Amino acid sequence: SSKTSQHLIFYTQPCNNSTIDTVGWYTDFERAGVPFVSNQKYNYTQILYNASELNGAKNISSISLHYAYTTNLVKTNCTIYMANTTLQEFDEHRTIVPFSEMTPVFAGDLTFTRGWNEIPLQNTFFYNGTDNLVIAIDDNSGTYSRNGDKFYMHNTPNYSACAYYGTDDNPDPEQDSIIGSFSRQSMRPNIKLTGCPVDETHI
Repeated sequence: SSKTSQHLIFYTQPCNNSTIDTVGWYTDFERAGVPFVSNQKYNYTQILYNASELNGAKNISSISLHYAYTTNLVKTNCTIYMANTTLQEFDEHRTIVPFSEMTPVFAGDLTFTRGWNEIPLQNTFFYNGTDNLVIAIDDNSGTYSRNGDKFYMHNTPNYSACAYYGTDDNPDPEQDSIIGSFSRQSMRPNIKLTGCPVDETHI
């Protein structure tokens, strides 16, 4: 969006038995495009991870992305959102998870160095363990992403990631009709989700 990232109150739920779910671990496939589109100033991306790939309900406290380039990537003024969703893939009609269903979990600057980069969430997110999980990143930095700004990816059988992007137009996820170019792809970034398991009998 064109607005600055909103301030979030720091809130976490500590636990002694945190777990890490890793989806994708290969390092032989690197690609730009998600979460940041090459040669674009602004991006709003959504990435789907299936319930079958995650290990049940949890309060997610951090995410980690696997950056492949040797030169650091800095993106200022970003907001990360999460949601539980029944959406299975992104179609050609630009069907995405509505902003009204999103929960902001991080607002601020992101710096990536080669390797795994952990992003501690400012708001713990409750993943219900039955729906799919969508992670969205709203990049309002206004700085170009380079062709070399690649993340380690893995292929998926359907369109599991999408992006609105522009150099002049800044996609605003709060609008019903988001401006900017649109693309979708059947690959997504490797990710680690750290969180505290939830006993479903106590949800």
